Amino acid sequence: MTDLAFGGTEVDETESITAYPPGTFDEPEVEERPAEIVSSDAGTKAPRQGQSAANRQLVRKAIEKYLEVESADDGDLSAAALVLGCRPDAADIAVAVLSAPRVPTKLLDRIEAIAASDDQVDAVVAVMALETSELKKAGAFLASIGVPGSFGGETTKQVKAIARAAFEESALVQGAATRVRTLIRK
Repeated sequence: MTDLAFGGTEVDETESITAYPPGTFDEPEVEERPAEIVSSDAGTKAPRQGQSAANRQLVRKAIEKYLEVESADDGDLSAAALVLGCRPDAADIAVAVLSAPRVPTKLLDRIEAIAASDDQVDAVVAVMALETSELKKAGAFLASIGVPGSFGGETTKQVKAIARAAFEESALVQGAATRVRTLIRK
């Protein structure tokens, strides 16, 4: 055969490459451990195994919450997102619920109180007790669950519209509030 020039060094193509059979090179020795050492190590691994069980339980809980939230209808997802202050996405809602030290239910409590009013005047009084940010969220909550009406505009118009809609659609509002409360429960 011919010689090849490769990087300034000549290589003879007729040279063979030697393959070494398995076991030619020494394998690293594995130290045998006495039984006493192995059994004493078992006691130190218990907390890690307990942590693994706790981690599995947390992951299971997160997946169960995600599946529960994912099965909810879009209106309830939007309403839950308003209450939690997150995006109306099943994963975001599940994370918000499970990561919050305490799930906020003040808005739901207020909306339920408005819907449970004895008459429209009481409903207006209950709506007037809302803070400005709560007023906007209450209107968005009603819109997200399918209550008909326009809940924007000037404050006095918002108050009247929210009070009237929540009072007239009391069963729908209270049912949605109950479903949302269930969704945001840990």
